Amino acid sequence: MAVPSKRPVSEMESPEPNTETKKTKTATDSNETQDDVETEKVTVIVGDQNFHVDKEVLTERSKYFQDMFEGTNSDEIIKLSDTESKYFAVYTEYLNMSQNGKIMGQTWDDLAALFSLGELLSDIKFHNKIVHTMVTTSEKDSIRPHDHVMRSLYNKSAPTSPIRRLMVKMTMKRYYDLEGSDYQYEDEYSVAVMKKLTAPQKERDEMYDGVIRPAKYYDTEKKRARRVAKETKASRGRSRKA
Repeated sequence: MAVPSKRPVSEMESPEPNTETKKTKTATDSNETQDDVETEKVTVIVGDQNFHVDKEVLTERSKYFQDMFEGTNSDEIIKLSDTESKYFAVYTEYLNMSQNGKIMGQTWDDLAALFSLGELLSDIKFHNKIVHTMVTTSEKDSIRPHDHVMRSLYNKSAPTSPIRRLMVKMTMKRYYDLEGSDYQYEDEYSVAVMKKLTAPQKERDEMYDGVIRPAKYYDTEKKRARRVAKETKASRGRSRKA
């Protein structure tokens, strides 16, 4: 039986040419892509200064601005009259920082104003960052805000605000270094402090010489007690060896 001969390779049908070509992404292409992606900016006027802020970041962080910009165009201008431009500048800088960003170089009056700004804007992260800064500043430098700052923060904050507990705690620590006349004001802050001073003893609260002592006094007494116990134990050990 005759076997059909194979066609020469040259006579075989060629595959359809591939007209698709791979495009190599160049630096120019990357730049063009980045240029195409533009963030929406909104203008916030505070005092005589204009701030151009990323709308997405602003509305994501602040419930105040989220409600303000709802259903509006991105180019709409918003005026913020309840704060100073220098404090809003700190806020915008904080928005551009990482999660571990620090707020440095602020006085207690500045921190009080920034805390009020955080409550106004309903930005929980910024609000908590200010409280954290207050606590670390107080612990590191052993410096606490003046009475007028603590009273202002307490009376202007919401009843459930953690700043109220913080202010009362700070006042308790310095109570015995202050004159009694400082607590004659009949406002919520003074009442809260006096309630804390006269409250039943709980947890760490202890009585020394018949009066409530601040936390620093407790720590000093405990250190002294540990030192005495250690010295007593060492003395007994030496006596046994003798």
